[in-house]
Amino acid sequence: MLPSNAAALPAYREELRGLGRTLWPLLFVSGAGAIVGSLLLLVSDPDFFVGLIPFLILLATFLFALGDVLRAWVLKTAGAHNGKILIFAALFICSIYGGYFGAGLGIILLAIAQIMGFSDFHVANSIKNLLATSFTVLSIIVFGIGGLIAWPEAGVMMVGSTIGGYFGGRFAKRVNPKILRWLLIAFGLILSAVYFWRFFIE
Repeated sequence: MLPSNAAALPAYREELRGLGRTLWPLLFVSGAGAIVGSLLLLVSDPDFFVGLIPFLILLATFLFALGDVLRAWVLKTAGAHNGKILIFAALFICSIYGGYFGAGLGIILLAIAQIMGFSDFHVANSIKNLLATSFTVLSIIVFGIGGLIAWPEAGVMMVGSTIGGYFGGRFAKRVNPKILRWLLIAFGLILSAVYFWRFFIE
């Protein structure tokens, strides 16, 4: 899915340019988490993380829906300094999951971005695409060295994700952010329900 996020980045160049150096700590923390998650995949049984997927997606959906409220609560409860540490720790943990498996990762990253204070949907989406691109590259390197990538199948998916990312990034900029926000929340609830059905009911 790397091209999907990378192809969307040009549509958000203004948002990313406005963030400037703010992005570097995010890239470092998420990259470190992605490497840890990818290495865990090489040496562990994936069933444990797979079983967490529906819970993580549902949690991320609620975090995204309540992002501003949660940010205010965390900063008020833990203090500004400790609150920021907790939020970066959450980004690190989510990036481990992203490097390990990654289902529903977009919703998770959008939730983290909003809790960090990037309440504008397009800004949060630009951060999501950049972080997902950067640590997916790192994960691909680890998986490639570990011989885990099925290149023919991955090539087919890369073509589709490139097209989807390119046009999706441009169309998303034309839609009212409030509508996108509610569509994303609805999608997260549906996606978590699908995974609950697959893992615990079927």
